[in-house]
Amino acid sequence: MNKRNLFAIIVISFSLMLSACSTLNFNKKMNLKITIQKKISRFFKINQSIDNLVFIPIVGCYNLVIPEYVRDCIHNALDNTNNINSAFNSILQGNCHDAINTLGRFMFNTTMGIGGCFDVASKSGAMKIQNDFGTTLAVWGVKPGPYIVLPLIGPSNLRDSAGTLFDILSSPVNIIPCSKSCKIGFASLLALDSRADLLYATDLLNNIAIDQYTLTRDSYMGKRTIIDQCADDINVPYYED
Repeated sequence: MNKRNLFAIIVISFSLMLSACSTLNFNKKMNLKITIQKKISRFFKINQSIDNLVFIPIVGCYNLVIPEYVRDCIHNALDNTNNINSAFNSILQGNCHDAINTLGRFMFNTTMGIGGCFDVASKSGAMKIQNDFGTTLAVWGVKPGPYIVLPLIGPSNLRDSAGTLFDILSSPVNIIPCSKSCKIGFASLLALDSRADLLYATDLLNNIAIDQYTLTRDSYMGKRTIIDQCADDINVPYYED
């Protein structure tokens, strides 16, 4: 065997070894991804079971007993309190214009809208700005990370799950001094209103989706992608060293 043939055999053998290692690593990554997706899907099914057994019946009773105009008033008032968190996140993003607009909405709805019962600010042209700490992290360049499902909360991603924790801690119920029973009542009403607001979407999902997990995941990721694109348009303040 001459040196040229020996060199060719060595090169081919080395290439096959690299290919085998690459294939093995790819298979390991795919198996890990499939395993994680199965666990996430399992959390999704658990959430659905709890939702069907607990939350949907409670929301059904809530909608049956409480008149629609009262529910609308409660929803608007609770939604008005979120303006505080939204304004705070606008400040963290360096967006003073949105912060001032949102604080103006809060004050206008709280006074002229009778405690936020009526959304008079939107009718006057001061539209609501969707904002949370997940968006703030996106503005500062934090990537969304993998899709996950949070127990009892629902679809999220790694970045937004951290944002959700911050939003909960900075919620008015945790900032305004009041008794423990008051905080529990406010949090319960907020959860009830949030779930009632999604009842139509749940019915739609049950009627049209063959694979509810995939549709929910894709819808959430698509929504957050649009929000991230809007966040990219925000000019983050630059500070010199």
